[in-house]
Amino acid sequence: MDPHGENEGRLCLGALSNVHRTEASEKARIHIGRGVELTAHADGNISITSNCKIFVRSGYLDYTHGSEYSSKAHRFTPNESSFTVFDIRWAYMQMLRRSRSSNEAVRAQAAAVAGYAPMSVMPAIMPDSGVDRMRRDFCTIAISFVKAWGDVYQRKTIKETPCWIEVTLHRPLQILDQLLKNSSQFGSS
Repeated sequence: MDPHGENEGRLCLGALSNVHRTEASEKARIHIGRGVELTAHADGNISITSNCKIFVRSGYLDYTHGSEYSSKAHRFTPNESSFTVFDIRWAYMQMLRRSRSSNEAVRAQAAAVAGYAPMSVMPAIMPDSGVDRMRRDFCTIAISFVKAWGDVYQRKTIKETPCWIEVTLHRPLQILDQLLKNSSQFGSS
């Protein structure tokens, strides 16, 4: 919480003003201590270490735990060893799968509308294949401090927790952008 601390290379969110900060937010911030440390590894993966209780929304964690994407907050207790919250190879393969599936469905729908294929053989467009959904599932990590959210908690969304952040990962966004550019080039030829 001290923006003038001795630790270079750290971002202090306490220095940012927030007119919506509540008393509950201030109480949660007291328990954060030194916060979390996100480490970007040379292989493109990202790990996290924390000295406070955190809850993490991560598509990669959902995948490794067999959960539906963005369906739960993964709980981690203070001082657990560092754990991977993002895997770049996994994200690339998932983005590729979703964009291909979506492109195939769009082509089949266009063929059916044009009369080249019956509507009954048209594949369904994946409900989770949109760009915004892929950005959320594969290019962001959300972290709530101290309090959880989800179906089994009083707070249903992360925005209802007193103190949270969302981290956008730039390299996965670049990969998603490139995949979408390539798929639109193939779709127009």
